[in-house]
Amino acid sequence: MAVTKGVKPSRIPNPKARPAPPPPPSKRNLYIGIAAGVVLLAAIAYFIFRDSDTPGVVQLRSPKPEAALQTPAFTWKPYKGVSDYELEIVTESGEPVFATGTKETSMQVPADRFHAGQKYLWLVRALVQGEAKAVSHIDRFTYQP
Repeated sequence: MAVTKGVKPSRIPNPKARPAPPPPPSKRNLYIGIAAGVVLLAAIAYFIFRDSDTPGVVQLRSPKPEAALQTPAFTWKPYKGVSDYELEIVTESGEPVFATGTKETSMQVPADRFHAGQKYLWLVRALVQGEAKAVSHIDRFTYQP
């Protein structure tokens, strides 16, 4: 091929040529990526589970959902920063059966409040100065003496 002075030869790409693969990532970049992911997950968890002024969730311990109770005893996990709780029990139709305040995280309810074979719903509120800071989900149980 003749080359003319001052003119560069044209470069026509070969259609059969494959581009070179990218270089493998360095281990340093891999560690930086993993560390960034861990920090991101920690930040997300902090904002989801941090203690805030909005009502949270009181975790019920027993009875388990849909349990058959012989002894009407109820327990829940303590809620951070709270020392007063309110236990409320109603029938499935919403009629009040029992409600009381307590400083404990457990309560045994008098059995004469319940009818054998009937289903009931229960929940717990964590109170600060009489206002609910956190509320449990509602669980159902059947009284079976």
